[in-house]
Amino acid sequence: MEKTRKETGLKRLMSNYIKLLFCAVVSVALFYGCDNDDNNINPGRTPKFSEKSYISVYIKAKQLRYFYMSDTYDSIQTDPYIRFSLLGEWYSDEAAEEVAREFGDTAYYRVPGFYFLDSVVSDSIKKIDVTCRSDYDAQHPKGTSLADIVLFCGRSYYDFIRNGYTVVDAEKNKPENENLCKYIESRWSPSDEMGIDNPWATVVSDTLKNISYADTKLLNSDKTVLWFTKRPEGHGTFWFDLTVEMSSGLKFSVPVTYQYDR
Repeated sequence: MEKTRKETGLKRLMSNYIKLLFCAVVSVALFYGCDNDDNNINPGRTPKFSEKSYISVYIKAKQLRYFYMSDTYDSIQTDPYIRFSLLGEWYSDEAAEEVAREFGDTAYYRVPGFYFLDSVVSDSIKKIDVTCRSDYDAQHPKGTSLADIVLFCGRSYYDFIRNGYTVVDAEKNKPENENLCKYIESRWSPSDEMGIDNPWATVVSDTLKNISYADTKLLNSDKTVLWFTKRPEGHGTFWFDLTVEMSSGLKFSVPVTYQYDR
C-alpha cells in the first residue's frame, strides 16, 4: 500500500514537472518571439490554443523581416541565399476560430498539452521579385528581374490540412539542391506519444518566375529562403531589392547587399 502511494505521488510529481517545463518553454518562445524592438509589431492577445486545430498560431502578415544573405549552411558551402520571415499579429479567440474554419483546420484532435508552436501566415503570397541595382550578368542587366534564377523554398501546411491531416505526395517540388533541402526539410514523422512534436508540411519550391503562388497558402512564417542558382559575372558588392506582395495587397520591399568574392 505504501509503495503504491509513493508510486502515485512520483507520477503526480513528474506530471507537474512536465507541465511546468512546457509552460516555461512556451513563455521563453513567446518572449523571444515578441521582444524585437525593430519589428514594430503588436502581436495582440496571446492566442488560446485549440484542441481541434493543427495550427496553434495563425498570424496576419504586417512586416517582412530580412535576416541575412549567406553562402554557407552549417559550415557547408552553398550558392548564396536570402533568409527572411513574415511578421504580424496573432489571431485570437473568435478571429482565430474563423481563420481555422476558413482553411478547414477544425478536426485535428491532439494529445492535450502538446502544440505545434510555429507561426503560420494566413495570407498567401501574390508575387516575389528580386532585382539587382547593377549588371548581374549578360542576361540580367541593371534593374532586371532575377526571377528566373532565384529559387523560392518554404513550408506550407495547406495540403496536409486539406487532405484530412494526412501526407499526400511528400516529395512534391523537392528542391534539387541537397544542402538547401536540409535547411527547409519538413517531412518529419509526428510522434504517436507527443501528438504533434514534429509537423508535416509540403516543401514549396520553384523559381520566382515559375512558382505557383497558390501553393504558398499557410506558409511557415520563418522557414523561407530564396536561393540564387547562378552567380554574377563580376565580383564585389552587389545591391538587390527584394519585394514581396501579399494577396491582401500589402507590399514589402527591403534592400539586400552581398559581397561576391569569387
